[in-house]
Amino acid sequence: MKLNKMVINCDIEFDNNPHGVYFSGQKLTGRFTLTVSKVKKIKAVVLKVLGCASTQWTEIDKSSQIITYHDQRLYLDTNTYLLQAADKSEIITIEPGIHTYNFTCRIPNNCPSSFEGAYGHIRYVVKVVVLRPWKRNQTFNKAFTVLKVLDLNYETPLVKMPINLTSEKSHLCNCIKVQPLKIDLHLPRSSFVCGQQIPIEMSLNHQGNVPVGEIQLCLMMLVDYIAQYPNKKLRNERIVITKLRDNFEAKPNLRTFNYLLPIVATPPSCLYTACNLIQISYVLEVEIKIKGLQKNQLLQAPLTIGTVPLPNVIQQQPNATDIRDITILPWLSNDGMPQPEYVEANHILKVKVGEDEAQKYEVLEEFSPKYPVFIHFKNSLEAGSNEEMNGKTLVDNKSTWL
Repeated sequence: MKLNKMVINCDIEFDNNPHGVYFSGQKLTGRFTLTVSKVKKIKAVVLKVLGCASTQWTEIDKSSQIITYHDQRLYLDTNTYLLQAADKSEIITIEPGIHTYNFTCRIPNNCPSSFEGAYGHIRYVVKVVVLRPWKRNQTFNKAFTVLKVLDLNYETPLVKMPINLTSEKSHLCNCIKVQPLKIDLHLPRSSFVCGQQIPIEMSLNHQGNVPVGEIQLCLMMLVDYIAQYPNKKLRNERIVITKLRDNFEAKPNLRTFNYLLPIVATPPSCLYTACNLIQISYVLEVEIKIKGLQKNQLLQAPLTIGTVPLPNVIQQQPNATDIRDITILPWLSNDGMPQPEYVEANHILKVKVGEDEAQKYEVLEEFSPKYPVFIHFKNSLEAGSNEEMNGKTLVDNKSTWL
């Protein structure tokens, strides 16, 4: 945090954690340093560690009135008075110099993963508040990322099962109804982590010479925001994570396509059991775009994005007694599992935490949560590249990455 023209400045640091990333259940430790330029009268110095989910948006009802829907859930709320007179009503002085204080806090196991969205957020902040007499309190903020472990090895066995979907739809060709266009989609499983690639196998049977123009693959993040006040309301958001387009020249025979769709940094799946205000889910959309004024043909496959990947070879489920240790730092218990890198997601908003509390001369740093990306992790299902898998079907000048 860069400050100027202030008698008291504050620098908040986390111990041995330059990324400021923690897992639910871990212990948060750090220190903050107050730099005081001259004698200052204060009432107290308070350390707060806060974590909450919040939703808010406005809508216009039928009578043209503006309604603000909002809700909030607290997951973490601690207050520690580090400097205060015995009589709380008394005023004390803080001397010029550097004053350092250590802090520690256990992050509850039920804390959901950090998220910043258009209509809500799940945010965790360390606040240092200098209570000042006769003046507005001075507040210093340091946001950090919390990740709720979503270990794919402990999820329902369904996430390890392959996905097979079929779509069959009739179209018009020269105003004549032709044989249906049949699409078969195959995925080896429905669960992945950031840094992996989704192996996609698809076949098109278009013996009716349906005028197919383009194949579009899209990994979508679906966010549901829920508010209970002034009454229950739901708002949705669809965000594109990765998109791949492939031009298509129709031929009256069966064609098979293979793609690898990368998963960039993104929040893990977050269901109602983790947070009842913000739910995050993912879906792979395969859209066949038909030339002319005809409706496109769409297939949707729900996916789970976790924080701990499945191994190359499916191992026996660990005992329930082992889960506690794995949920803290999962890769440390498995020598064969590489540690992830922590990366900001390009599609997640950057925010200035504490902007509503800042002084007019205070310069705030932008914050965006960081998510684990297994850059060096590939399993046997993901060998090769798009060009190698597709041969003549997909070439560089026919694909567009967005």
